[in-house]
Amino acid sequence: MKMKRKLVGVLAAALLLAPAPASAIPLKDVSDRNDTHGKFDLRAVNHYKDARNRRVYRMITWGNWSEAEVWDQGYFVVWLDTRWDQRRDYYVLVRSTGRGMRGSLWRDRKTKSDYAIGSLTTYRTTSDDVKVRVRIKTELLARKRTYYRWKAESLWFGGGCPRQCFDRAPDFGYVKQRVS
Repeated sequence: MKMKRKLVGVLAAALLLAPAPASAIPLKDVSDRNDTHGKFDLRAVNHYKDARNRRVYRMITWGNWSEAEVWDQGYFVVWLDTRWDQRRDYYVLVRSTGRGMRGSLWRDRKTKSDYAIGSLTTYRTTSDDVKVRVRIKTELLARKRTYYRWKAESLWFGGGCPRQCFDRAPDFGYVKQRVS
C-alpha cells in the first residue's frame, strides 16, 4: 500500500511539473544532456520497431545501475498522445521489482482515476538501459490519425536528489512519430 501511494504521488508530481505541449520534433531518437542528479539522468531515448512491428523505447541513462539498486527509487514513464487533442492519453510505466524491470500501459484519464490496460515486456541489454515494447494498436489511436506524439521521463528518488529528480527527453515538447 505504501508503494502504491508513493507511485500515485510520483505520477501526480510528474503531471504537475510537465510543461505544456509544444511543437514536436520529427525524430525517432532523442539525446539529452547530463543535466539531472541521480542514477536515472537520461542520456538518450531510442525509438524503433522490432520484428513484430511493436514500438520499442530504449531509455539510456548516464550512469550504470542494477534492478536491486533502483527498486522503489526510480521510474521511467513514456507519455503517449494518440488523440486529436493536446492532452496525453496513455503512459507506459517502467519500474524495478528488485530483481527485474516491469512495464505496464495505463490510460491517462482527465476526470477519473487512471487504469492499467496491461503489462508490457521489458528487458535490459546493458547496465545503463531498459527497453520496453509497446504495440500502438489501432484502438489506441484516434480515427484516421497519421501520427502520434511521445516523450520519455525518468523519476529518481534516491541518492543525489534532495527530494526527487525528474528528467525529460526531449526537454520540451513531444516527438512527432508517423503511424506506419
